Amino acid sequence: MALTGASGTIIAAPLLMFGLHLIVAEAPPVTLFAVCLSSVIGALIAHRQGKVRYRVAGLSLLPVS
Repeated sequence: MALTGASGTIIAAPLLMFGLHLIVAEAPPVTLFAVCLSSVIGALIAHRQGKVRYRVAGLSLLPVS
């Protein structure tokens, strides 16, 4: 899931349903948690390496009208 980013939930939710026999209401939150966790870990690693671009990150937070 971490390799495919947020779109990994589209692939992972059915796999969790068929592989781990989770119900429809349980699979999407599990996949979203996994993607969020991998994103946070990746951001922390990039921050330690000095690769975070704060200006770009700030611009992506602006509302689009």
